[in-house]
Amino acid sequence: MNFYVGNLTSRKHKLKFIVYDNCNNKTEKSFEFNIEKPEFAIVNYLNYPNPFSNYTNLIFKHNRLGNDILAHLTVYDIFGKTIVDHQKTCKNCEEKIEFGLDFEGKSDIPIQLYYKINLLSVSENETTQSSGRLIFWK
Repeated sequence: MNFYVGNLTSRKHKLKFIVYDNCNNKTEKSFEFNIEKPEFAIVNYLNYPNPFSNYTNLIFKHNRLGNDILAHLTVYDIFGKTIVDHQKTCKNCEEKIEFGLDFEGKSDIPIQLYYKINLLSVSENETTQSSGRLIFWK
């Protein structure tokens, strides 16, 4: 038997079942269980294509499906100069967040770039971050 109990908080809970048979005999059973949510995290990320010439996709998967999430992506050069600064907000968010980056017509982009993604779960007031390297193929 499966029984949906909703979006429970991380702590100890108690569930009590009361059932009756055909002769109106009553039986009660209780049990305690503990809900532990894993720490908010970016569980997978992909940059495709990498290396890239004009356009690339950054795809981030997280473990807070259904939360309201604010994503902040910064792409910068080796000296720390910001090249791209994007924010996205999603309500009742799916497990992946995607950023499409277009460098068409930009000749001053260095070959090696770095990115940093910050995610804020507005629903649970938790943050996580990740970073990586992008290769721009001229």
